[in-house]
Amino acid sequence: MNFLDYKAESFLKNRIENDYRKDAFSGETAGDFTTWKKRVSEKIRGLLGLEAFIKKEFCPVVSSGKDFDGYIRKKCSIEGIENLRMPFYILEPKEGGNSVPVIALHGHGCEGKEGLCGDSARDERYNYSYALDFVKKGCTVFVPDLLGFGERLEEISKTRGEGSSCNHLNNALTSLGTSLQGANFAEISRFIDYIEESGYDLTHLTAVGFSGGGLGALFAAALDERVKICYVSGYYHSFKDTLLKNNLCGCNFVPGLWERVDIADFGAMVCPRRLIIEYGAADSLNFGCEKAIEETKRVYELCGRSDRLKVLKGRGGHKFYGLGIDEVYNSMKTE
Repeated sequence: MNFLDYKAESFLKNRIENDYRKDAFSGETAGDFTTWKKRVSEKIRGLLGLEAFIKKEFCPVVSSGKDFDGYIRKKCSIEGIENLRMPFYILEPKEGGNSVPVIALHGHGCEGKEGLCGDSARDERYNYSYALDFVKKGCTVFVPDLLGFGERLEEISKTRGEGSSCNHLNNALTSLGTSLQGANFAEISRFIDYIEESGYDLTHLTAVGFSGGGLGALFAAALDERVKICYVSGYYHSFKDTLLKNNLCGCNFVPGLWERVDIADFGAMVCPRRLIIEYGAADSLNFGCEKAIEETKRVYELCGRSDRLKVLKGRGGHKFYGLGIDEVYNSMKTE
């Protein structure tokens, strides 16, 4: 008796083999790379549907402040995008005001910005409190709640006991011609505008994130060259290789993206700026990780910037290791 397979997995695998990553970099010179980067950046911006997000005056609100050992934490919010008000913390060192700005982005499992500041009651297995690591280095750290997390968790998600609203939001945004990652990038880009207008020097502006926050940091650095240092932890695996295995939350999906590029291409777009990639040797999400890293390395080598790409490997599973913190800090001092 012949076994009949009624599922779609074989269709998806065939489709991704034939229609995958048509805009991967294949040039041979630094000039080829520059031309490719401009063209692909425009395509990705189109896929993100950024025209849906209308810029507004920030109308900042500072709602509270709290004193900690060595730093002050302020609770603020802005409306940089029409009808989207984003809450965030600013962690300011008590010495060295207006210091190097760092944008710290969260992923899942930490109650949004709270976990990055050490205030989450959730499981701490991911070592999420890296905003504290950077303020202790003397940086000013900006920690937003991304859409669908923390104070921005939708009511339907609260009712259902869900930790994020990614699926609800991405389904709706996709049907409206954009995506959750489109909204995230639009807000982060405006966030950078706000930081700049607030008088901070962006010479060493850093974006850091773990897991989904790593993806957000990578999008920000690839598409906004004001980000000078990008530290991605726990998210450098390929879209293709995780197909139907992991990263099944809606925040991982942008319509048409896989047909054009993959993670290695986003990393390449950060070149010639600094890119720090951190991953765990036993991370269960590491599908295609090392191949993606090698492809990004090729671009940095081609452009004569190998010194600006650092790959750091932890011994364990899926968590933020912090192996790149000193690398970021030393880069701030030397460039």
